[in-house]
Amino acid sequence: MPRTIVVLHGGLGNQLFQLFIGEALARTTRSELALYDGVLHRYAVPHVVEVGPLVPDLDRRLRLTLVERRLARARLPKALARLRGKEAILRLGPLKLVDGYFQQDPARWGIPALVGCAILEEWRARLRLPPPRAGTTLHHVRLRDFFRTPQEAEAHAERRVRAAGPGVFMSDDDGLLGRVLGRHGRHADLVPSAGGSAWEALRMMAGFDTIETNGSTLAVWAALLAGGRIRTTVVGHAAFARALGAAAEPATAIRT
Repeated sequence: MPRTIVVLHGGLGNQLFQLFIGEALARTTRSELALYDGVLHRYAVPHVVEVGPLVPDLDRRLRLTLVERRLARARLPKALARLRGKEAILRLGPLKLVDGYFQQDPARWGIPALVGCAILEEWRARLRLPPPRAGTTLHHVRLRDFFRTPQEAEAHAERRVRAAGPGVFMSDDDGLLGRVLGRHGRHADLVPSAGGSAWEALRMMAGFDTIETNGSTLAVWAALLAGGRIRTTVVGHAAFARALGAAAEPATAIRT
């Protein structure tokens, strides 16, 4: 049977995009989905497979032949993307290799909207997240790996807090954002998330009706999976969410 092999990399947010495009491609091409986890350990902080709650038969999906593992390890789609200047799905006979981020409108890779929406509904049914609380807003401020220096990260947090309206804040750096909020008398608006898992952070974010973020993939999926609204600095993320019927818009007012 033809196989679609997805190379998982990054944290939960990135892996959800990768799993989504892999599932959608497998359905549209009538192939079997397989997952390769052999590059997750290559990061400075090693990652693990995070998408298990959405893949009931995860162990089976992770079983690859020796040839498949070697092809996935070579990361040929990455080389092709550098050559072409855009992400690509590599087709090798009955195999399709998916290795990238794929964080744009799924139609770019030939995924029909009906297929994408069906996958999203199935994921929602598996997770059963409570509906977002009406009228609530979360300002999600990604800091640690988005800026070259702590000073740049703090300057961004300062701009975000000054510009923010009503709502509460979450970040991947509670300490830094907490200090900035304290200077503006809003420390009580911090929702701590340090020490929790990525799924715990996603579930916390999913409780808010509107999420505003400077490009967090996890925030995008929290809104998508709970049926909330996303405002993001990444135009591709907004296009992806709109393609799946979600309320989404670019947050052009947020400067990174």
